[in-house]
Amino acid sequence: LKGLLGLSPIEFIKETRIKRATELLETGKFNVSEVSFQIGMNDARYFSKCFRQKYGMTPSAYKDQVLHGIRPESD
Repeated sequence: LKGLLGLSPIEFIKETRIKRATELLETGKFNVSEVSFQIGMNDARYFSKCFRQKYGMTPSAYKDQVLHGIRPESD
């Protein structure tokens, strides 16, 4: 996996989960804790930390921007 994607298996799974979280946040139907549990991260703080590393903002800020018509950019 590292040779194909440049990511370790753990990093790939985390990236996939964070991408799914953005999809769920964009629906506006779920709060951050619900999203973190839905993607398989049982610790909302850890989820927020991982999300912030990827997007440079908290999941709540991302959700607010999306719901106000602003599309945040990722790395």
